[in-house]
Amino acid sequence: LIADAEANEIALLEFGLYHYNVIRKSNGFLWSANNPFDFWVRRDILGYEIIKAPIFRLAHMLLNTSGYEYYTLFYTPSDRDIKFEELGNKYYGEIDVDVVKKIMSTPPITDFTTDCKITDGRMIFNNTLWAFWGNPTYVWNTSSLSKLKGVRDVPPAGWVKIYGVPYGFEPEYEKGNMGKGRNARLLWSYELGGMNYERARMFTDGSNIYAAYKDMLYAMNENGSMLWKRELDGDIKDAYVGDALYVITTNKSYAFSPDGEQVWSGRGGDDILEGDGKIYIADGEGVYADKEIFPRGANLLAYHKGIYMAYGDRLIAPEWNFTAGGEIVDVEIGGDTYVASADGNVYCLDSNGNIKWKRGAGWCISDVEEDDGRIYASSYDGNVYCMGDDGSILWIFSCNGSVSDIEEYGDMIYASSTDGRMYAINKSDGEVEFSFAPAYEIEGTYNYITTPLSNIVATSGRIFFSAAGSIYCIDAETMEKDVRGGSKTKTQSILLGVIAAIIILLLIFLIYRKYRKIEGEEE
Repeated sequence: LIADAEANEIALLEFGLYHYNVIRKSNGFLWSANNPFDFWVRRDILGYEIIKAPIFRLAHMLLNTSGYEYYTLFYTPSDRDIKFEELGNKYYGEIDVDVVKKIMSTPPITDFTTDCKITDGRMIFNNTLWAFWGNPTYVWNTSSLSKLKGVRDVPPAGWVKIYGVPYGFEPEYEKGNMGKGRNARLLWSYELGGMNYERARMFTDGSNIYAAYKDMLYAMNENGSMLWKRELDGDIKDAYVGDALYVITTNKSYAFSPDGEQVWSGRGGDDILEGDGKIYIADGEGVYADKEIFPRGANLLAYHKGIYMAYGDRLIAPEWNFTAGGEIVDVEIGGDTYVASADGNVYCLDSNGNIKWKRGAGWCISDVEEDDGRIYASSYDGNVYCMGDDGSILWIFSCNGSVSDIEEYGDMIYASSTDGRMYAINKSDGEVEFSFAPAYEIEGTYNYITTPLSNIVATSGRIFFSAAGSIYCIDAETMEKDVRGGSKTKTQSILLGVIAAIIILLLIFLIYRKYRKIEGEEE
C-alpha cells in the first residue's frame, strides 16, 4: 500500500516473480491482506500450492474451517477481506487515524496481526506515525511451533505515537541518575479490563478520582470506592475538571455534576476546556466556543487569561503566535509560557511570545511542568529533566524507556515510563525514592515486552495511574500540594487542621478547668 499525500492518491502494488499489478485511487480505500487480487500475481506466488485449494475447500465445507481462499487461482475474498471491505464502506468519508485504529482492532482482521503502523497526510510530513506492537485481542502462543522455538510470546503494548524529529536534528542527550529505589506502597487497585495494554486516562478534582476508559467514565473516591459510572456515546478523548466535570468523546461532549448528574451534552471532538465562563472544544476541523473561533483542528487547548491553541508546530495565543521546530505536545502557562515540542526542545517564552531560552534533549519532549521557579520536562529519550528558570540543567533522571508523562506533587516528581514502571523522583536531587511496576517491565533483555502506563494524578497524599487493565493507588509519601482541574495550588490543609485541633483541645481544657474550679468553690 502506497500513499502520495501531495497528489492525494493511494495505490496498491502487488508483485510476484514475473508479474505485477497496480491499483490507483484518488477517492476511495484500499486494503491488503496477503490475498492478491491479480490472477497472474497469484499464479507467480502460489505455484504448485494451488493444489491445496480443493483440499482446504473440502475441509471448509465439512468442518467449517477457513483459509482455503488464500490458495485459489482466482481471487476469493477471505474473512479478513470481507471485513476490510465491510468496514471501509461503513466508515467511508470519515476514515481517519482513530477509525483505522478501530478497524485494525476488529476480528477477524486481527487474527494474524503482530503489529500495526498508521500515519496520515499531516503526520507523514513530520515523519510521525502511530504504532501498535503485539496483537490487540490475544497473546499468540508459539510453544507448539517448531519453526519458532525459543521465540518469546509478546503481550500487546498498545498504541504509541512515535514523533519524527526535524531534518538536521542534533540530539542533546546525557544519561542521569538511575535506579528503582524501594518498592512503592500499593494502597489499592481496581480492575477495569484484562489486556496488558488497556489503561484509563486519569483526572481529579482534588477530592474524587475520574477514570476514562474506552466509552466508560468512572468516579471513585480516594479509597477506591465507586461513586458512580456512566457509559457515554463514543470513546472518551479528554476531560477537564472545572466548575463541572467536562468530558468529550468522539461523538459527544458532556458536563457532569460531582454526583454524576448529566448537566448538558453537545458536539464531540478531541479536546475540551473551560475558561472565562465558556466551553472550548477542538476537533479535526476547528476550535469552537459559542461559534467557530479557529478554522483548523488543534492538538491541544490551554487557558490563561485567554485561550491558547496548539496546531501542529504553531502555538496561537490571545496576542501572539509562536512556531516551534516540531509538533507542540504540551504547554504550561504561568508568568512565562513553557512549550514541549517534538523537535526535542523545551521553549521558555515571555509574555510577548519571544524565546527567553530553549533547552534541547535527545528526542521529543512529552510533558512539561513548572513549580517554584523550576521546570520539569519528560522526554522520549528516557530522561526526566529538572531545569532552573534560566534553562540550566539542575539534574537528570534516566529510565529504561521513554517517559510519557510526569506529575509534580509535593516533594516529588512522578514519572510514567514506557519501560513499565512508575518512578517517584525527589525534587531536590533527582534521585529515585521508590517505584512500582504493575506487570511487564524492560530490564535490558527483551526491550519490546513491557506494560504501558497512563498519566498520573495526585491528591490527598496519594497518586493514581492506570496500567494492565487496572487503576492503581500508591502512597505518595508527601502532602504539600494538591491538584484541581490540572493546575497546582499550594495548600495548608494539614497545618490548619493541626492548628484547629490544638485550639479545640485548649478550649476543652480551659472549660474543664473552669468547671472544676466552680465545683471546688461550691464544695
